[in-house]
Amino acid sequence: MSSVSRTQSIFNDSSLTYLPSQSKTLEHLMLCVENRFIPILVGTSGVGKSTIIKVASQLAGQELITISLSSGCDTNDLLGGFEQTDILQEIMRVRSKLIQSLKKMARKKSEVRDRIFNLVACLKKSCGLKDVASFFKLLVELKNGDNDFITELIEKEELNLLAKFERHGNTKFFKWIDSNLVQALIDGSWVLMDNANFCSSSVLDRLNGLLEDGGCLDLYEHGLVNETHRKNYSSS
Repeated sequence: MSSVSRTQSIFNDSSLTYLPSQSKTLEHLMLCVENRFIPILVGTSGVGKSTIIKVASQLAGQELITISLSSGCDTNDLLGGFEQTDILQEIMRVRSKLIQSLKKMARKKSEVRDRIFNLVACLKKSCGLKDVASFFKLLVELKNGDNDFITELIEKEELNLLAKFERHGNTKFFKWIDSNLVQALIDGSWVLMDNANFCSSSVLDRLNGLLEDGGCLDLYEHGLVNETHRKNYSSS
């Protein structure tokens, strides 16, 4: 029998239905995860492949990012690209990043989970903010509360956002935007690539480095950047 350490999941999906007949497949999937193998689930549409992976992610307390591929996907869809943005879009990006970081923190710090959920709710309400000043005010309020465990996280994002605002103001500028796949790899989330057989082989070839020992994804289109290494990387 395989064993995967479990933490409290906060990504529960009450719509998932797990059938006893799927237990053997789930066990094999967990064995792949435990041994850092590459699981590939093959079967006709509607047999429950995606559901089994979602159940496995919840059992392991891992966030699962699903990426649906098609014949029209190109490298920009898979890896990311330069897009025009502005400071308000950056605010939304920072807000989303803080929410995801807090969710992960909730799994590790059970003693402050209720406080973290309150912070997440507060950040979600901030989606209606229309200016930079209001968002910075919110960040200050979050820092000044009894939330020492996220002060460093907020200060880092606050400084990055402030630097961009001072550099670009309210004007639009071009910025490299990571794809959902790249962001998931950075965050350490599980990734489900659905319908991979529909995607062009030349596009999928860009992912070959992830399947090697130590896993590496080169973003040539991005230009010169610092390398990022994530502990316990697994291509499973």
